[in-house]
Amino acid sequence: MAFDELTKNVQELSDNVQQYANKSAEYYKLDLFEKSMRSATELAKLLVLGGISLLVLVFLSLGFAIYLGRILDHPSWGYFIVGGIYFVVFILVYLFGRQKIERAILVKFSKTFFKEQ
Repeated sequence: MAFDELTKNVQELSDNVQQYANKSAEYYKLDLFEKSMRSATELAKLLVLGGISLLVLVFLSLGFAIYLGRILDHPSWGYFIVGGIYFVVFILVYLFGRQKIERAILVKFSKTFFKEQ
């Protein structure tokens, strides 16, 4: 009789461990899904806002280039000046801002991915 009771307890323990493992796996799947969706929505917002900002920058640059061309009486000079300004900004960002940009992106997505509720 004691052996039957021991067998029953071991079987219940095995069932409980199996249920715990299943529930833990479901929880981690759900947690991973939530975190990946948060990251995906942040990335989508970043892309949409970046695209709109890029359009604004293009139109402002064109307007400024046309304005400079009229002032200098040579339309192409305005475009060369605006292009040169962007080239200088590119070089400065490449030399001095690359690590700051990478760090900012890493911090933003880390906060989004590892945010605990």
